[in-house]
Amino acid sequence: MALNLINKITARDLGFDKPTIQELVFGNKETLIPLFRVIGVMTDKKSYVDSNSGDVGFGLKGQFEATNIHNGETFGAAVCYLPSMAANMVIAAFDMAKEEDPKANVRMAFDVFAKYDAKAATSYVFGVTPLTDPNRIDALAELRTQAGDLPALPAPTAAVSEADKAAAAATEAAADAGKEKPAKK
Repeated sequence: MALNLINKITARDLGFDKPTIQELVFGNKETLIPLFRVIGVMTDKKSYVDSNSGDVGFGLKGQFEATNIHNGETFGAAVCYLPSMAANMVIAAFDMAKEEDPKANVRMAFDVFAKYDAKAATSYVFGVTPLTDPNRIDALAELRTQAGDLPALPAPTAAVSEADKAAAAATEAAADAGKEKPAKK
C-alpha cells in the first residue's frame, strides 16, 4: 500500500477514535487488541498541555511511519504522539543521547494496543510492545557498515609548502632562461 502523508500520527488519525476502540475492546474484554505499529527516528520533541488534565506532555518530532494493523493502511508524518509509557521511554533515551551529542537522533519501534479497563474513564487503556530498544543513531557508523569493505586509501603524500613551491618555480624559471631561444626567421 502507498504511504499516506498526514500531519501527525495519533491513534485517532490512524482510524482509532474513542468509539472505535470501545467497540473493539467491549467485544474482547479479556484480549489485548492490536491497533497499529509505529516506527521512526526522533530528532526533537514538542511539548503540549493536555486540555483535560492540564498535564504537560511531549510529542515526538522527526520521521515516523505507522501501519493500521486492521486494514494495512500506512501513514507517514513528522510528528508522532505515542501512549505516555512509550513516549517517556523514547524521550528518556533522546535526552541522554543529546547530552553526549546535541545532534543525536533516536530510533524507535512499537506495537500499540488497547485493552478493556472498567476503571478507566474511556473503558480502555493503551499499551505498547517495544519492538526495539530506543537507541541513538550513529549515522556515520551505519554508512560505514552499508559501504562494506572499501579498498584502502592510498598513502598520504607529503604536503608541499609555499616556500618549496616558490623554490621549484625559481629553479624552473632559471632553467628556462638558460635555454637557447630559436632564431626568428
